[in-house]
Amino acid sequence: MFKKLVTIVLVMLMSFLLAGCGGSGGEEKKSAGGDGAYTIKIGSPVVETHPAHNGFLKFIELVEKNSNGKIKAELHANGVLGGDRELTEAVQMGTVTMTLSSTSPVANFEKSFYLFDLPFLFPDRETAYKVLDGPIGQKLLDNLASQGIKGLGYWENGFRHITNT
Repeated sequence: MFKKLVTIVLVMLMSFLLAGCGGSGGEEKKSAGGDGAYTIKIGSPVVETHPAHNGFLKFIELVEKNSNGKIKAELHANGVLGGDRELTEAVQMGTVTMTLSSTSPVANFEKSFYLFDLPFLFPDRETAYKVLDGPIGQKLLDNLASQGIKGLGYWENGFRHITNT
C-alpha cells in the first residue's frame, strides 16, 4: 500500500512541476564547498502534511542519488516563499528553480490555461489523461516557454465543478 501511495504521489508531483528557463536571476548555483555540485531552489505552496510534499522529498532524494550528488535541492515548503502565483513569478524570474501550481494561477501567465477553468471540460478522468498526456497537453505546456517557464507536466488536483449557495 505504501509503495503504491508513493508512486501515486510521485506521478502527481512530476506531472505539474514548473521549472525556470534560464531567467536572469537563476538560483541554480555552484555549492560553496567547491565540489562542483549545483543547488536548485524548490518553492512549495503546500504544507508538509500534503502528499505533494512527500513527492518533493522523494524527487530530491532521486535527483541527488541519480546525479551522484552533483545536484542538490533546497525545499522551501509551507508557502514560505509565496503561494501559487508568487512562486510561478519566482520561477519566471529565475529566483526559484521549480514549483508546482494549480492551473488557474498559471493562466495569469499563459491565457490558454484558462481552458482548464471550464467546468466539466473532460467527461472522465481517462479522457483528461489522454488529452493532457498527448499533443494538446504538450502544446499548452510549450506555450509557457514564451513566459520564461518550462512546463514539465500535469498533476491531478481534482476536476472543477459548478457550485453555488
